[in-house]
Amino acid sequence: MTTKQKVLITTRAAKQRINRALKPDLQTLKTARTPQAIIDCGRHYVIDHRKNYMVHFDVDLESFGQDLGVIQLWEAVAGE
Repeated sequence: MTTKQKVLITTRAAKQRINRALKPDLQTLKTARTPQAIIDCGRHYVIDHRKNYMVHFDVDLESFGQDLGVIQLWEAVAGE
């Protein structure tokens, strides 16, 4: 009997994959650095550079990456 374990990927790798997927739409995943920004936007958020506003806030890297198709179901983000 085999156990199903997920392959861990780093937070950095997840961010890079997501940013590559968002680049054609001129969007970027950002990380909040100050406590107030984390309260306002969440730890991670997505900026649309054409419209100059936040399109996604409080982003969960693993589920957002899976929605974009850049993180597979057998992968998990380490540290999230």
